[in-house]
Amino acid sequence: MIGSDAMIKKLLTAAAAALVAVSVTACSRSQPGPAPEEQSKPAQSTARQEDGGSVKFKDAAPDFLADAPEPDVLSDVVFRSFDPAAVITEPDRQAVKGFDCVGFFNNMCYIFKENDNFGIVSLAGKVLFEPEGITKIEAVSPELISVTKKDGQTRLYRVSFDAVTPVQAKKFDISRITFEPAVQTSDDSEDSGSEIEEEIKDVPADDSDSDKDKKDTGTDNGFILRIDGRDLKNDVWKEWDSFEEVSLDGLKTEADEGEQKTEAVFLAENSRGRFYLLFDKYCNLTVSRAELGFAELKIGELYGGYYITDPEAYRDLETLVSAFGDENGSPGLPSGDSGSDYIRLVFGRNDDPDRAVYTISPEGYCFTEVSQDENIGRYFRKMSPETFSDLVVWVEKKLGSTGA
Repeated sequence: MIGSDAMIKKLLTAAAAALVAVSVTACSRSQPGPAPEEQSKPAQSTARQEDGGSVKFKDAAPDFLADAPEPDVLSDVVFRSFDPAAVITEPDRQAVKGFDCVGFFNNMCYIFKENDNFGIVSLAGKVLFEPEGITKIEAVSPELISVTKKDGQTRLYRVSFDAVTPVQAKKFDISRITFEPAVQTSDDSEDSGSEIEEEIKDVPADDSDSDKDKKDTGTDNGFILRIDGRDLKNDVWKEWDSFEEVSLDGLKTEADEGEQKTEAVFLAENSRGRFYLLFDKYCNLTVSRAELGFAELKIGELYGGYYITDPEAYRDLETLVSAFGDENGSPGLPSGDSGSDYIRLVFGRNDDPDRAVYTISPEGYCFTEVSQDENIGRYFRKMSPETFSDLVVWVEKKLGSTGA
């Protein structure tokens, strides 16, 4: 433990470059890269042991940092209730005799083309929507289409097997989304009907301990997520133990645009872990894993950050860090070079009471910040220089290629 403010200040100066925002599904190159002629050099992902025990990467940073995208806390998508590509699929052009069919809408009707205009015809060949001056038809939900006319005006329509009905466009209304105390349901309970779902990933139940500080803890049976009073068809994502509305402004993400722009976000928890529930203005649901921690590293002029969202990868990293031993003797002090390489590991979300942050230099100096009872303990230790290179290799394998 550091015994003086002066020593802490010197260490903080050495670690200043490491104190950047952090995430294990997407990687960021937020610092300017090398000049074009330098970028043409082959990147190396192996560390070299220098005299004095320090470990440095020569010539270039590991390959995976060179193409690192911005970190996005909402990028680990596991479920979508609406997938435009699944709602309008490519049909047989002659699916309905006498019509040039160019789209099959939700297994209910066909979009056809006539000259440069578009219309809708039923499975039986009845025209449900005349193609007069219609330049574009696109799906915005499993039951709604947006129709664009030649003058640029757009209008919403609800589609069924035998009718296309105009719908008044309204502003997003969060009251359509409810979490109602779960009760025993009967077999004839109502669901959301024609919902088109895309199960992105199979998410097993999380058997690890989880944070139980909740805004709404619910009943013994938890909560049921409902849209317009109707249950989601997917049982995995309709049942929750807790939920809390969060601000999108407080999340580091690439903001979506257009019809699919996120209007509301909830942080919810069930037996599979914690997830973000995102709703667009039509109340289509997207589920993303919530972050468990963050890993970031700077090597040379390149920087990469990854949100850790996979519980298995998170536990793997915890095990790896706990296995690193300290070198014998006094740890001394780092050189104070604020531009040196580093790797930083964050365990826990910003609001977790037991959040821990480790900033490790290539020489093996580890600056630790641990939250305890609303206080932050700070100290440093000296580990083997191989610690740094081992962690870089882990990040590259676990996060740099596929994300976690």
